[in-house]
Amino acid sequence: MKSQIEFVKAKPKDVNGSGGRGTMLASYNTLVQAFGKPHDRTKEGSWHSGDNKVKAEWAFKAVGTEKPLVITIYDYKRKEPVEDVKDWSIGLRGDIQIAASFLASRLGQYCFKTHKIVLVEKRLSTGSTILMSAERSI
Repeated sequence: MKSQIEFVKAKPKDVNGSGGRGTMLASYNTLVQAFGKPHDRTKEGSWHSGDNKVKAEWAFKAVGTEKPLVITIYDYKRKEPVEDVKDWSIGLRGDIQIAASFLASRLGQYCFKTHKIVLVEKRLSTGSTILMSAERSI
């Protein structure tokens, strides 16, 4: 399934209301190749992380959809330098299928298996239902 929806870089206000909906394994360099440089959340400015739980974040929003769709990839509570992070969090507000298509369009058709991506219907918590993973691809 290819994403027919255009994604653009999100602004800080766009990511409000998105939350932890998945995880993935990938090197920092792989993500930079797929998405460009992340926002540096350690610096003062509009992307500054007030609680210092995130150092780097990629954020995208869909253009022209009926309902808002925002997807973020970030290093939640990681202690290592961002260039060494391998275990990333995925935040989402909106349609999980469209978000999965976006990830596949940037990371490749087999990204759910290659990067062990897991996405859940609701925010990550005890009892979350896994909708997509390496075993349940798009």
